[in-house]
Amino acid sequence: MVLSRLCELLSNAKVFKDCSCERRAGKRRLLRRLRKISANQTLNGNTENHVPFNLFAGWCLEAEALPPSHRAGKLLALRLLCESTQAQGPGAPSSCNNRLHLAHLNLYQRALHHGLTGEDRSVVDVLVEYAAPRYLSLALDGYSLLLLDFVHASTVVLNSSDMGASCPRTAAVTFLGSLLSLPDELMNAPMLQPYPHQYNTVSCPDLKEHVLNIVVRVCRREGAAAARCAGACALTAHVCHVLAARVPCTRLPSYVTCLLQMLMMKNKTIAKVVSDCVLVLADYTDRIVELYPGLAGKIIKWICACLAQLSTSSSRDSVRPLAGSLLFCLAEFAVRCGPARLMDEKEGDQSLLLIIFRVLYAVMKGTNGSEIEGLSLPVDEDFDPNIQLDNLGLKSSPVSTIDVKLWAQTICTQLVLFLGHWPLWSGCQLSSSVCEQHDSPSLGGELGPAVLAAPHLQLMRLSDATLASFVELPALDMPPGAAATTPGLSTSDRQVRVLLRDIAGKACWDASALYYDPSSSAEEPLEPLPLPDSDDIPRENTLSSLPPPLPPDLLPDYKNSPPDKHQLDHVLAYIGHTSPEVVGGRRLDGAGASPLPAGTEDELVATLVSHRNAERAYLANKDSDDEAEPGDWCGPVSPGPFSQCRLLLAQLGALAPARRAHIQLLRRSDRLLRELRNLDAQRCRETHKVAVIYVAKGQENRNEILSNRCGSPAYESFLAALAWEVELESHVGFAGGLRGGGGGGVSAPYIATLTLEALFHVATRMPADSADAILNKTRHLGNDEVHVVWSEHWRPYKRDTLPTQFCDVLIVLYPLPGGLIRCTVSRKPDVCVFGPLWEECTIRVSCAAALVRGAAFAGGRAVRATMPLYQHAYAERARSLDALVGHHTQSATFEYFVQRIREPVPPNISVPI
Repeated sequence: MVLSRLCELLSNAKVFKDCSCERRAGKRRLLRRLRKISANQTLNGNTENHVPFNLFAGWCLEAEALPPSHRAGKLLALRLLCESTQAQGPGAPSSCNNRLHLAHLNLYQRALHHGLTGEDRSVVDVLVEYAAPRYLSLALDGYSLLLLDFVHASTVVLNSSDMGASCPRTAAVTFLGSLLSLPDELMNAPMLQPYPHQYNTVSCPDLKEHVLNIVVRVCRREGAAAARCAGACALTAHVCHVLAARVPCTRLPSYVTCLLQMLMMKNKTIAKVVSDCVLVLADYTDRIVELYPGLAGKIIKWICACLAQLSTSSSRDSVRPLAGSLLFCLAEFAVRCGPARLMDEKEGDQSLLLIIFRVLYAVMKGTNGSEIEGLSLPVDEDFDPNIQLDNLGLKSSPVSTIDVKLWAQTICTQLVLFLGHWPLWSGCQLSSSVCEQHDSPSLGGELGPAVLAAPHLQLMRLSDATLASFVELPALDMPPGAAATTPGLSTSDRQVRVLLRDIAGKACWDASALYYDPSSSAEEPLEPLPLPDSDDIPRENTLSSLPPPLPPDLLPDYKNSPPDKHQLDHVLAYIGHTSPEVVGGRRLDGAGASPLPAGTEDELVATLVSHRNAERAYLANKDSDDEAEPGDWCGPVSPGPFSQCRLLLAQLGALAPARRAHIQLLRRSDRLLRELRNLDAQRCRETHKVAVIYVAKGQENRNEILSNRCGSPAYESFLAALAWEVELESHVGFAGGLRGGGGGGVSAPYIATLTLEALFHVATRMPADSADAILNKTRHLGNDEVHVVWSEHWRPYKRDTLPTQFCDVLIVLYPLPGGLIRCTVSRKPDVCVFGPLWEECTIRVSCAAALVRGAAFAGGRAVRATMPLYQHAYAERARSLDALVGHHTQSATFEYFVQRIREPVPPNISVPI
């Protein structure tokens, strides 16, 4: 033991003749102890007393020349060399002026060049696994010299058929994906050619294109699950960078198509990670539509095709997370494209909008959607949907609580309501905040017992999933200029307010009857007909004014006959007089026997005389009646406080017999009001709380970090791109437990889409002027499931810096020179993998906010998938609606229903409490 320790200190491993003894010496936990000491060393400004990581660097460098019999020790020495170099990288106290010692750097890069380009595969695997992921983020002096070496070594690893645990396929893909984020100008720098023991340099301006081809091939045919997920995340980060820069790229549609093909993977966990990546692209829909016409429609078509294939198996636990994520992708892309573009793009005779709703209906009903017209996809023989090694960690996924059919129903409803209206004028709230008691001072300020006895309000159930409240109110004052929208029309003095509650939220509509007044549009006012001036117009004797009859011997013609008199009687009299032989002893113009009984004619004459006398009396006394004062006049009967609502319900067909099976009254009770208040308090979208923490240089303990009141300009720019800044005092959307004027601060970043809303608990936005304020800040941050840390300190951020039982997902961002960010993603063992960020990836600042935001939300969903009793917002709202309908529906006869429509609260009937 003494000899082993002495040899370690002397840095000479060649004294060991036995390879096993050399291996045991290399396995001493000296490096681990030194790293632990360095991590716990207090930064007090004394940089001279630093941990000597170079203690065994000489032995590690000399181990490169060990014979093949000492391979295990040689591999371990190379691993220790990589780890010790990374531990004393830029910014570490052990480095000199933020740089490694020149001699150590030269020897380290020489060892990398020889090992990466050599023929020993075990050496290549060790260097790729322990040096490649951190090599670009370390940005050591002259690091661009070895870019071709690492690309060559990564290609060798990926081209091999070795799928064992010792083959670093994921690390190789991680390096290649990080290389895509480097500036294009760096590709023109001199690089060493990947030949062992040669130091010839060459520039490679098309290196990125070569690396992109490798990454695309990984996404298409890689056999390891983790490497394939890393490739999808790398390709997504590159696509986001290109879209953020608004630089046209001819190959970008093929990159997106490669991602869409991965949605068809047989391994649903990989497909779920890819769906997280595709969901991030929805933030760039406007740029996709602008720069790449037809690509947005292609994305929607692929998503529809994947959902159609999963429609019959959506109830499986392994399929539910993927189906739910695809539904989110479909909703976000569809609502951003808008109805006009969805109607213009057609697949055969089917518009894209029709295909979307047909697919959603198939998922809702659980029927086979593969037969839907327009969903045929091209077959790519180069794509392999299978994998050979599932190394994603979790062998058994938790039981999913996602109700895919309910999600499809909700998203279908949201698209019907908001497609073409997005973004709304207030994106933070999809539901109305108006309640039944508003604009009714007598009902108070809350939805309380006074509502139950209100005679101008009725609570109803329109269907099994829709509740309605009809409230009649006095006509509200119209804003200036509103009357011009209805020229020539007048409204009622009362209006109807309709509140609708369903799975998509709450809506409020005000309606008023419109009347047309002809007098307002006539050119000249109509004058009443004048009454007769004389009383002589009603003739004294109507019979005396008739013309005398013609003599029977006179032939009637147009000359001797009056124009308004029928001459049939005169013609018959003339025939009887001139031809008595045809008469037969009777008069032809004589009246026949009357069918009326005797005395009827006298009664009729008396009636006519009485009517004539009444007319005379009226005309004689009309002047005196006008001068007399009018007596008491009975006005019209009041229509009642619910008359306009009753009229609207009748005109909408609510009283029709065909609607009786659906429309029912709700039983009024305090329990109904409590459940309505609870329903209104629920969110209609998925909600997330994400903690954002800023770590400045030299800050390591909790109090120092939480005392920050602002961050660097780069950190503030990242926050500005992450979400909108809202004032908590007036914010009506999801607040994440923060309230204005309290310990939550004045403002906070907030973002909302059609399917989710999130608020970021930013540590620098919360007050930190006292110990209680810091404690309150710790509670808010500690209760969040996802933590995003922006660290400008050279030491790695440790999870126990802010001790909490939550923080299931930790995303740490380390800003680098040149507009790059190093990302590390750590999750608890029971949390499934997610995208679009991968461990030790390097991304550009231009797309960092979108990728981090997408990863935070995907991580939150992965955490909630581990909760066995967790209920999504859609499921919780649907369950509350079902409970309201089931517990409070009042079955009644048609007569009772109509009576309650006419009079919501009958007099002398107490309302049950």
